[in-house]
Amino acid sequence: MNMARGLLLVIAALLVGQTASAAGCKYQKNETDKFTKVLTRWTKWNPVMSTWHLSKIHHIPYVSVYSVDDDAQLLLKIETLIQEKYPPDELYLEEYLVVSEGAPLQIVMQDETTIELAALKKVRAITRTQEDISGGPDSDTMFRTTGTAIIHYPLDDAAKIALAGQSVRSISMTTDNSNFDFEIHKKSVDDFAAAVKCIL
Repeated sequence: MNMARGLLLVIAALLVGQTASAAGCKYQKNETDKFTKVLTRWTKWNPVMSTWHLSKIHHIPYVSVYSVDDDAQLLLKIETLIQEKYPPDELYLEEYLVVSEGAPLQIVMQDETTIELAALKKVRAITRTQEDISGGPDSDTMFRTTGTAIIHYPLDDAAKIALAGQSVRSISMTTDNSNFDFEIHKKSVDDFAAAVKCIL
């Protein structure tokens, strides 16, 4: 880490006013390699939208931050849900959720400024379809398709400081087929900041 970059991250830590331990961080991985001394930290997934009306939601976003030493990424996991009377076409599923390399993610902050991040690599949702028999023998047959895509967005020092400093209002994810806009649930507006603080 060079001196200027180190100073930026020190400033960020002072601005957010919390250490990782004080923020109550929860990690999927938080360890230093005993040979290379490389520190890897990966925060646990947090849903950032209410799933109260789950049957009406087709895309459910989760956020996490992954860091290897000072190289950090914002991870956005999208879980998809499709319920239809007939099994979906395989080609349709293959193209249902595709995010190309460089596709933008726009993050609208509480002060209405916008942070834009670009996807690091192309990602295609992995899907699985099964017959839903939960309705009982007299119910119409339904096919339930679930899928998951994890999109990686790089976080430079400026993005880390901005995300750690205030709440997030909404995000807009660009895919190959369309844009998806997500209003962040009021209980989750600080989840982006909390995740970034855990890797500062």
